[in-house]
Amino acid sequence: MFERFGVEEPEWLEDAKATKAELLRTAIPVSTEPQDVSRKPELVCSTTMPFPADKQRFLRDQEVADRYGISRQEVWRRKNTNRLPEPIKLSARTTRWPLSELVEFENSLVKENRSGVKPTRGEKGAKKEGKS
Repeated sequence: MFERFGVEEPEWLEDAKATKAELLRTAIPVSTEPQDVSRKPELVCSTTMPFPADKQRFLRDQEVADRYGISRQEVWRRKNTNRLPEPIKLSARTTRWPLSELVEFENSLVKENRSGVKPTRGEKGAKKEGKS
């Protein structure tokens, strides 16, 4: 390209080409054997592992909603009826749920369901019974 314009190639470009060639020579070879696509890959769920304090992740209400397949409004309804853990108020307009607490909450639900304890219906069921 540089010859086309009558300009000499800069030295740094030659070094970059040499580095690229060296990287290509030392690259990890890719297997050309066909892979077994009928076998499903094993999933490793990182959310069941304990979270170090410095790696704590906080989720927005939309992320919590996506996690459970519900709407943002339903996240707040469940929070108000104690069917979700309490979020943490980070500032005046910033509320987040610690992922570690959501994982603990999910694990407690699994333990309750396996032990035969039925989950509570929340406030709506109690209001209907009181109106009759």
